[in-house]
Amino acid sequence: MERRRPAGLKRRNNLSETVNGHEQTGVKRRRHNNDEDDIPNHSSTNGTISSELSFLSSQKQRAECGIIERISLKNFMCHGNLEFELSPLINLIQGCNGSGKSAVLTAVVIGLGGASRSTNRASNLKDLVRYGKQYATIEIVLANEGPSAYKYSEYGSSIRIERRILSTGTSQYKIKDCRGNVKSTKRDHLQRIRDAFNLQVENPITILNQDKARSFLATEDPSTLFKLFMEATRMQNVKDDYNLLEHNVTFSKQILEERRKHLPQLEKEMLQWKAKKDFLVSLEEKRQMERQLRSELCWTLVAEAEQEAKTQEGRYDSLKEVKVKLKEKLTELTKEIEDGRNRHNDREKDAEKFSKQMEENDKVRQQEQDKYLQQRRHYKDLYSKQLQLKEQRLKLKEEEKLLQKALSKDHDADRRAWEEKNTARLAEMASLEKQIKEIEESYKTDEADNSRLNKLLMNEKEQLQDLVLEEKAYVQQAKNLKDNIRALKNKESNKFSVFGAWLPAALKEIDEAHARGKFHMKPIGPLGAYIEVTDPEWAHIAEKALGNLCNSFRCHSWDDCSLLKSILAKHVNWMPNISCGKFNNKVYDVSNNETYSEEYGYKSLWSILRISNAVVANAVIDGARVENTLLIPTSQEAGAILKNRRTVPRNCTVAFTLNGDKYLPDPSFKVYGGEGKRPARYLHVSVEDHIKDLENGLRSCQQELEKMRDEMRGKQREVREHEFQQRKSREKVNQCQKKVLALRSTLTKLQHDSTEAPLPPDTQHLQEDLDGVLEKQKQLEEEFKTVESEAKKQQSVMATAQAAVEDARKKVNASREQLSDLKNELLMGSEHINQLLKKEEALKQKLQKQEDCLKKQQKLVEIALGKVEETILAAEKIDPERVPATRSSKDVDKQLELLSARLRKENEKMGSVEQVTTTYKQTYILHQKAKNDITKYGNFLKKLQEGYLKRIKGFDDICKYHAIYLSSHFQKALRNRNIEGSLEIDFNKKMLMITTRKSSSSKVSPRKRGKKSNQLSMMSGGERSFITVSFMLALWDTIYSPVRMLDEFDVFMDIVSRNQSMDMMIQAAQPLVQYVYLTPLNVNKRDNKISIFRMPDPDRNATLADN
Repeated sequence: MERRRPAGLKRRNNLSETVNGHEQTGVKRRRHNNDEDDIPNHSSTNGTISSELSFLSSQKQRAECGIIERISLKNFMCHGNLEFELSPLINLIQGCNGSGKSAVLTAVVIGLGGASRSTNRASNLKDLVRYGKQYATIEIVLANEGPSAYKYSEYGSSIRIERRILSTGTSQYKIKDCRGNVKSTKRDHLQRIRDAFNLQVENPITILNQDKARSFLATEDPSTLFKLFMEATRMQNVKDDYNLLEHNVTFSKQILEERRKHLPQLEKEMLQWKAKKDFLVSLEEKRQMERQLRSELCWTLVAEAEQEAKTQEGRYDSLKEVKVKLKEKLTELTKEIEDGRNRHNDREKDAEKFSKQMEENDKVRQQEQDKYLQQRRHYKDLYSKQLQLKEQRLKLKEEEKLLQKALSKDHDADRRAWEEKNTARLAEMASLEKQIKEIEESYKTDEADNSRLNKLLMNEKEQLQDLVLEEKAYVQQAKNLKDNIRALKNKESNKFSVFGAWLPAALKEIDEAHARGKFHMKPIGPLGAYIEVTDPEWAHIAEKALGNLCNSFRCHSWDDCSLLKSILAKHVNWMPNISCGKFNNKVYDVSNNETYSEEYGYKSLWSILRISNAVVANAVIDGARVENTLLIPTSQEAGAILKNRRTVPRNCTVAFTLNGDKYLPDPSFKVYGGEGKRPARYLHVSVEDHIKDLENGLRSCQQELEKMRDEMRGKQREVREHEFQQRKSREKVNQCQKKVLALRSTLTKLQHDSTEAPLPPDTQHLQEDLDGVLEKQKQLEEEFKTVESEAKKQQSVMATAQAAVEDARKKVNASREQLSDLKNELLMGSEHINQLLKKEEALKQKLQKQEDCLKKQQKLVEIALGKVEETILAAEKIDPERVPATRSSKDVDKQLELLSARLRKENEKMGSVEQVTTTYKQTYILHQKAKNDITKYGNFLKKLQEGYLKRIKGFDDICKYHAIYLSSHFQKALRNRNIEGSLEIDFNKKMLMITTRKSSSSKVSPRKRGKKSNQLSMMSGGERSFITVSFMLALWDTIYSPVRMLDEFDVFMDIVSRNQSMDMMIQAAQPLVQYVYLTPLNVNKRDNKISIFRMPDPDRNATLADN
């Protein structure tokens, strides 16, 4: 891990620093006159102290950069939205306890990259997010002006640092310029800015929080004070870096010494490879002969490749000739197809001509046909009219006979009889209508009563049907209970029988399958068998919260899950819930997320569960969120605590009461009624208890069944009675209908009699009718003759039109026959063209194949020619002069292989010349490099150790300087309260002792380890606080920082001590350093350098809810 250098020392003592791209040398420190008077002159201090003094002076020039201009907080701790600007000098932040002063200090530490644990306010970042919010935002604006500004050209006059903290515990940084543009999101860049401004947010002397301030006041141990001094001055980090450097130097020397020991062995290996190289050079004559054979072989391969290229070229030429012949055939065939298409087009034109001629003839035929049909319709109309006239003439003659007969009779007596009969018929009809009306009214009443009985009977039958179904359900339930009791009594010793009588057999088969290695890991279940409730009173609530998890199984993989389903399907009709997840033998740690109510003593469901299997425990946590389930005894208590989110316990998402009521807390407050207290079915239940519960359930079921049957019998009696009443009502309605029908039939008959017996006619009217009939007969006779004459003429016109239609039909048939012959010729021509096209397509495919073969052959020729070129190039590399081929390559290769085999045997013993030469060069270079590296690194380590010893001596001098400087400022600060004292630091014993005494006392009591000063113990808390403040001011003068923040430093002081301490800090305030003091007390200081900020008083209710 890389150590950070202390901010109190220069990183490059003898190098100039670079600021804004310009080099800037050290600037002398401006000292106040009163400080210079109090520093004693120590002539023994060497030049290192002077250089450090110059460094501390140059640091104060940089103080105008890095001060805090503005702080913005959103949803951070108790602040919903807070923003204020700070003065560049002294700032007093006042407020009551709980108003959020310490939250501002915490925000500065966290916003500038500090760790949450260093604030003593939260163990992790998510605890800093305001309750109920998803994120918190801190924005701090730092000044960035002056010659020591950090990258002024990039960031401008200020640097905005924003840190967003999510409720999950993660955070994000945004580093922006003065215009709000994001320049970086990396924490390393923020660290560079802090180093440039010397902002040590985790140094208690720079930012002192409330808890450290209290412990700071109480510490008296010299070792603790010395440790605080070293950490505050950052000397401890420098010392740790020096120790790490010493360790690395020692370790490097050991590695260098080991490499020096291996150097002679490396030199020996190099000489051995040199001897092998010299021996292999003597085999050069045999290798020369091998090279000659290799040259002959190469040129022989060139001759063979040239011969192969000539063969491939000959094949290419023959394929090219075949391609030319195929193209000629294809040209002839294309010409023949073109001629056939021309003939086909001529026939199509002729066919089109005859088709038009046939259409014209057909139009003429259609016209003649329309004319013929029109004449025929006209003839039919005349003929029909002729028939109608004949029929009318016959009717008139019949009417004439009837009228003449009626005129010969006397109608007076008939008229009187008809009137008497009609009067009696009307009286009878009125009586019948009255009876019908009375019966219909009675019918309506009986029909309504019958409808009511039908509806009542239908409802009772439906109720009876429901009772029958419930009876069957109770019978089946009783049967199942009996079967379960019988099965459990046979297997009383098995605890898994509580979850079902089928389960032991299924578990046995699962064990057998696991023994055969079918499962990756044995499934676990039912999960409820591994769960025990430590508080039996809540057992039924635990079952309700867990739900189906009690009966479910857990598998390691999906393959195991499929196999388990196939096994369970053999034993039970319904399938239990099966979850799948990788088995983990370590139970999840839910302590941070577990809910509880310390004020009321309410526990979580997780706290009363004892689970014997880690996999089951993890499944319960994942599936039921038992750590977030709160148990509250009564509904009154649950409602009071859960309906207001300020009183809702932390991490609570659901709650249950003993009555089984389920509560969802505010802001989504809801209540679901429970089923009351009932015995647990699975958890905390033995087999015997389960059998007793089943027997009690069987008795209860049988009692309910008997009650159900009694109710059925009563309902059946009611149905029978209402059925009898309904039948009687239906018969009465039917009788009414029959009576109405009979009366209506009689009434209809009487009405019909009135139409059949008309009033006898008058004689005068009969004579007039007879004269009219005779006149009509005369007119009809004349009209009949006229129509008969027109019909004969129309018949001759119709015959002429029929002959014209026949002539037109013959012309159409002749045109159709000619067109049919042409179509046959077209079909034959098309078929011939299609055959030619198929031949053309086949010829094209053949030609395409020939072209493909030609291309392949061309590639083979190119490959052969390329091979010739390659073999020639390879042969020329071996021997530029061509060797004539006198034998085959096989013979040459055989002789070469024999010679090469002999040389390989030698190479196997000694290796090839190239390999041996290469290895020799490598070992030589490695030996020279190792020799040079040992010398080089040895000199480097020597210089490094010399520099380290010089720095150690300078480090001791710097520590002594800090001690002298601290003691001087401490004595000066004490004199403001009329107290004398001194600081003694022993760097060998690592102790810092403070000696104080009042001016009136002559005794001096040092703080020693394990023993307190009697005089200090007699001092008041305010005086002790004053001494601590003096010590802190002395440290401030020793270590530079552009910002100083103190939280409740004066809480234990009296009014005099607080005023003196405040005056001291105001007087000690440096003009280019920003001071922020947080105090719960009202400090009235009227000074232009002081800016006072008053925090609003806290809302106690809101504060209680947030905390």
